Parts: sequence; structure tokens; C-alpha cells
Amino acid sequence: MTDTEAKNLQDCLAHLTQGVQDAKNRTAHIETTLTTLQSTVSTLDQHLSNQVQTFSVAHEQKNQQLQHSIEHLDTQFQELRTYVATQIADLTTELRTTLNTLRTSFPTPHHPPSSNNLSPSHPTLTPSSPQDPPLTIPSRSTIIIQPPTAAPSFSGQPDDKPRPFLLQLTQYTSSSFGWDKEILFQNIGQFLRGTALEWYTQIITSHTPPLHWDAFHTLFLQQFSSPLRLAQLEQQWNKCIQKPNESINEFLVRLRSLWSEHKPQETEHDLVRHLFTKIRPQLVPLIGVLTEPTLENFLMRAREAELIDFSRSKQTFNTNNSNSPTFSTRSNRLTNPRSNVVCYNCNIPGHLASQCTRPHFSTYSTNTKN
Repeated sequence: MTDTEAKNLQDCLAHLTQGVQDAKNRTAHIETTLTTLQSTVSTLDQHLSNQVQTFSVAHEQKNQQLQHSIEHLDTQFQELRTYVATQIADLTTELRTTLNTLRTSFPTPHHPPSSNNLSPSHPTLTPSSPQDPPLTIPSRSTIIIQPPTAAPSFSGQPDDKPRPFLLQLTQYTSSSFGWDKEILFQNIGQFLRGTALEWYTQIITSHTPPLHWDAFHTLFLQQFSSPLRLAQLEQQWNKCIQKPNESINEFLVRLRSLWSEHKPQETEHDLVRHLFTKIRPQLVPLIGVLTEPTLENFLMRAREAELIDFSRSKQTFNTNNSNSPTFSTRSNRLTNPRSNVVCYNCNIPGHLASQCTRPHFSTYSTNTKN
């Protein structure tokens, strides 16, 4: 073996020795760490055991305190119950004794019947001393319970009105039960009869039943708005005009009921337009042109026109049924021939409509069908 090889071998042995020494040091450090961890785990385990034992003792004490409180409350409740029962019995006995004493002390007087003195509405007991107040026996009172209003129903006949039925039913359930539309949708079957109930049973058991009120509302109107009913509505609408002795308010109620069912998509402006064509022809020029064609403005002008028309009719009636004029009346007419003339534009006597200085109202066409 040469010197170089020996030196290399010596260096290798020194390196191995150093590695073994480092491994020993790391092993010793690991052992120290493990010992420390074991000590820490033991300490934590002991601490946890102590905490669990402490909590168990505290929990047991709390349970004992609660049990003692419950027993104490139960005892107090029993005592209070006994006390209340005793007090009620004592009060009952005292009241009975007082009533017996009053009946013995204050006998009921017997008043002879007299035509001059009116008997009181409530009999009283006369006391034996002036200090005691009279005892009044209360009279019986009667409570009258009104019968409930009959709920609207729909059977699906050709003459039934589906749209007014839904409106009346909504108002009835809202005022009587406080239902909204969704609750009404869940209970609509209670108000259907005959064919309508059978149709409702079929649609709710179908594959695509209505899920809310609006969908049911649409299906209901499509189902029961029959061609016969639509034709009847069209005929009634064409014949609906104001009668000679019918006021504008009465006619509006009749027309509006038919209009809401026959023309549900129209607005109030359209209703005013229909009113101009269906009221009495002599009222149209008196109403004139509406700057704002609202229903309120139309009614205000129509009422004024009715008063004017009534005054004219009354004046014409009095003129036709009056006696022959006297000489003084003739002389007055000869002196002022236009004193009784009434302007048809402003309804003021004394001049003709062609001489009127007030704005002239344009006339509307007479009654026509829409």
C-alpha cells in the first residue's frame, strides 16, 4: 500500500468518524425532544383530566341547585294554590252571608198600581236607612246576530257572467275573510258549481295546472266567455242608450256594468267617448267640449245639462198648458218681445243664440252604435 492510498484511507476514516459523531448528536437531540414532548403531553393530559373533573363537579352542583330550586318552586306553587282556594272559599262564604243579610234587611216593597205614577224600568230595593244606596237589578239585554252574506257562486251556465263573478268574489273574500288573491286561488273550488267545478277539477289535475291567480283568471275567462255570451253582450251594448226618464247617474251604472264586461281593455277616456254617443241627444250640445275628457268632468257637465234640459222641459210644459194671456201680458210681450226668449248657448233669457257673446259649444253627433 502506498502512502497516497494510506492517506486517502485515513481521510475517509476521519470523515466517517465525523459522520458517526454527527449522527450521535442528532440522535441525542431527537431523544431530548421526545422526552420534552412526552413531558408536555403528560402535563396536558393531567390538566385536561383536572378540567374535566372540575367541570363534572360544577355540573353536578348546578343540577343539584336546579333540582332544589324546582322543588322550592313546586312547594311555593302548592302553597299559593291552597291559599287561593282558601281565599275563594272565604270570599264565597262572605258574599253569601252578605246577600242573605241584604235580603233580610231590605225587603222588597209592594207598590200599588197607580195611573198617575209611572213604574220605573228597573225594580229597586228600598233601603231601611237613608245612608244606604238603592240596589238596582240590571235588565236583560238581547244581542242580535245578523246572518252572514251569501257568497257568490258560478256554475258555468251560458247566462252566467264570469268577469263580474270574479270581481264580486274578490271583494267578498277580501272584506269577509281578509284573503288576498293567492289564498283565494287556493280556495276557489268552494265557490264553483256544476260545469265550472268539473272544469276546475280537470285543470288542477292536468299536467300543466295554473300555479297562481293570474293564470287561473286568464284560463277561467277563456273557458267561460262563450260565443253565445259574447253575442248577447254585443247586442245589449248596441241597445244600451239612456232612457227618457233615466238620470245620468243611473245610466252610468247600467252602462258601466256592461262596459266592464264587454270592453275590459278600454280606459276611462273610451268610456267617456261612449257616453257621448249613448246619452240623450238633447244633452250633447249642453255638455259641449270637454277640455279634460275625464269621467268626473263629464258627470259634472252632464248633471248641469240635465238641470238645463229639465228647466226647458218644464218651461215648455207650462207654456203649453197655461191659460190665454191677459191684456197686460200681451202688452208686455209687444213691448219686449224677447223677454221670454232663452239662449240655447248659455241658457240666459233675453237674447238669441246667434246674438250670444259667450263662447259657442260645438255639438256632438246623435246616438250611434259603436
